[in-house]
Amino acid sequence: MSIPTSPPIIPLYPTSKPLPPELFMQIINDLINQINAADRTLFTAISGVGTQVPMWALRKALVSQGNFYTVQQAISADPTNAVNIAWSNGAPSSIGDLLSASIQTALGYSGAQMITLYALAGTQTL
Repeated sequence: MSIPTSPPIIPLYPTSKPLPPELFMQIINDLINQINAADRTLFTAISGVGTQVPMWALRKALVSQGNFYTVQQAISADPTNAVNIAWSNGAPSSIGDLLSASIQTALGYSGAQMITLYALAGTQTL
């Protein structure tokens, strides 16, 4: 008894030279950025957590999750940096803004985790 074999896979497109690694990485990074932007937009639309939360509430939510110092250390110390200005001067924040993107990067959060964080911030009281 013989074991059936599948036919060889033949590409349906012509083969070409591989892209230079720099160009390949640029294309991949552009796609990742587009996916992340779409992800933030979709999650904001689905969750309704697109409204701004006060900075004190966002900081309080980060403290309750044990992530305040991780974010604090990830923020640039440069007083002219836009994220530092937003973080240090109490500017409100919403999912998809520069500050939330920095928080997401610092914590390695998914879009769903950012929604949870901002929803938690929305429940904070003084």
